[in-house]
Amino acid sequence: MYKRICFALVLLVGISACKNGGNKGCGMVACTQIYTQIGIFFQDNQGNGVDVTGLKVVNLRTNKELTQPLPTPTQLPGSHFTIFASDTNLNEISAQGDDIRVTATYAATGQTISVIEKLAGGKCQCHVARISGPETVQFN
Repeated sequence: MYKRICFALVLLVGISACKNGGNKGCGMVACTQIYTQIGIFFQDNQGNGVDVTGLKVVNLRTNKELTQPLPTPTQLPGSHFTIFASDTNLNEISAQGDDIRVTATYAATGQTISVIEKLAGGKCQCHVARISGPETVQFN
């Protein structure tokens, strides 16, 4: 009897752990505790990492700017890797994938560049994901 109670308790805890934050209509979703961030490495025409300013990230389906991932600033100091989306943005991106325009300006020259990234998210997803788009962007 004791084994059956322990088994039922483990089963109950396991099932309750698979719920995705209580999102109604999502069914059972087993998520990891990993926090996903998506970014771009910006570089000059020599391939050196560069600092960018004026980062603007717009979902072209909704024509709304994405909430910037925390913590700010979104550029990791000294890495020239700029985070523009994270699991914080799940509800701002569709599960089928949305085109996201990322615009940034090279601080040293003032050149502005835009790229299109296709990201997937959605309230029933565990993590935001890059479907397509460049991981490295080079200024001229």
